[in-house]
Amino acid sequence: MILESWVWKKELKKDLNKFIKLIKSDKNVYLKNDYDDEEYDLFNLNVEKFFFTSFFIIRKLLESKKLSNSVCKYTINCFAYPKIQRPTRLLDYYGHACDINKNYNLNRHLNVTLTLNDLCNFFVHSYIFSPRVENNSFNYIFINSLNTKNKYCYLIKIEKLFELINCIIEDNVVESSITYDKKSDRIIVNNYSTNDFKSV
Repeated sequence: MILESWVWKKELKKDLNKFIKLIKSDKNVYLKNDYDDEEYDLFNLNVEKFFFTSFFIIRKLLESKKLSNSVCKYTINCFAYPKIQRPTRLLDYYGHACDINKNYNLNRHLNVTLTLNDLCNFFVHSYIFSPRVENNSFNYIFINSLNTKNKYCYLIKIEKLFELINCIIEDNVVESSITYDKKSDRIIVNNYSTNDFKSV
């Protein structure tokens, strides 16, 4: 449970600024032709660690009811590539389980919308996490979770993830209401930011 959200948002902001600086620097191995395996592995670690940590924090804020209604409803549009269905073999599991080209049809995609909760689940419980470089820029991530790996692999633009993280950082709850729903036997918390009042 999070009691004070500002410290977590401050950490998100610090990590985001540091990460953007890293991927725009000459240390970005995804854009280099000459790197060794250790350098690549360490950079990959930093990328995955950033997204895992960020969405762990976001999930904690979400579950602790520290985000406004408008931010809780945040969605991101992305592509979903269907799983190629075939019998599972041990060789596939150990040798090619995360091979996107082998296991997903990249010639066909669906336009889908992911909720904030979906995104938290993907990054905290990722099965596939694979950065993608396009036009000499690291700008996409292939991802899915243990729960979705047999259905789709998703391609998400990182700029959209940065926008979401910034939205979380800047979210400021100014009013709250708590009600008890007798039918479902649960407490319902509604948090409102200045943006929520503007939309009324």
